[in-house]
Amino acid sequence: MTGGGRTRIGPEQMGRGTEPLLTFSAGGASFGLLATAVHATVPRSAIEQNSLSGGMCIGSITHHRQRIPVLRTAALTGLGTPSDTIETEIVLVRTSEEERIGLAVDTINRMIAAEAERMRPVPPAVAGGQGLFKGVISTAGDGEQIFVLDPERLSAHPDIVELSALSRRPRKETKRTTLRSEIRSDVVEERLRHLVFDVGTSVAAPAEQIVRILTPPGAVTPTSATAAPGVEGVFLLEGGPVVYVDLAAHLGLCSRPVDAAAGRVLLVGRGQHRIGFGVHSVDGIETSEWRRDGQNGGGRIVQLGRGAGRVILPAIDLHRLADGLTAPPPVSGA
Repeated sequence: MTGGGRTRIGPEQMGRGTEPLLTFSAGGASFGLLATAVHATVPRSAIEQNSLSGGMCIGSITHHRQRIPVLRTAALTGLGTPSDTIETEIVLVRTSEEERIGLAVDTINRMIAAEAERMRPVPPAVAGGQGLFKGVISTAGDGEQIFVLDPERLSAHPDIVELSALSRRPRKETKRTTLRSEIRSDVVEERLRHLVFDVGTSVAAPAEQIVRILTPPGAVTPTSATAAPGVEGVFLLEGGPVVYVDLAAHLGLCSRPVDAAAGRVLLVGRGQHRIGFGVHSVDGIETSEWRRDGQNGGGRIVQLGRGAGRVILPAIDLHRLADGLTAPPPVSGA
């Protein structure tokens, strides 16, 4: 996982009856992929040209000691204009438990929610007969067309089956699990996607806890001085109130305010119990290898990635924080 230079992930809604998608652009077309199929996102990087280069395959990158072939998204899908550039942002797709493939993209855009009833079929002629799509959706407001890739069809594509098999790790690396369990009995194996963000320091939170990612609100109604640390006020979202909390200030980590351009708001909760946690930036998605719950008041930590590129970060339970902020005040004299 890396920090600087990663594309910021922007807003949309996730609700009941919807599927969370990571959206990205390539060759002038917009695509979406189920967040559960995304292994990680990689900031703009130079792709190594090697024996794999040719046709739709640009070459490969090494991500956490795993060699992963990278494909031209436009050439694979038949949508957009193929590019010869070898420096792109990359979406890493989980094609099996051990295998990965990379999709070269111009920009990793935002997290959205796809409502099944809004999905429309993609005409076969439009997609070049590849049949890799679940459908196409049009976003509210700007009417952007997002072509939603089907993870199962991607994994079954003959070229992807052949290339992703090359990403398998050497078997000798599996011994690390045994060694770790011998050292610590409180380490729990856990492969869970985490959103990585900055609150004065890099932290992670389970991506499934976040309903929506927003840009900072333009207007916030201030709260009284008796509010919890970091609670700055209330803003309206689609006619309903959201409590805005500067997460770094709430955690006592940093007093630097959230920047209107680079900052993001992580929306947690539903209905009248929505909290918007302001963070300095959202830096990407990574998959955890293990977690360790804190003892004697210590916090949880997770390892993201493996090998030389692994990172151990504090893990924040946004649901627990939101529950603490939305709990009713104690009854006086009770």
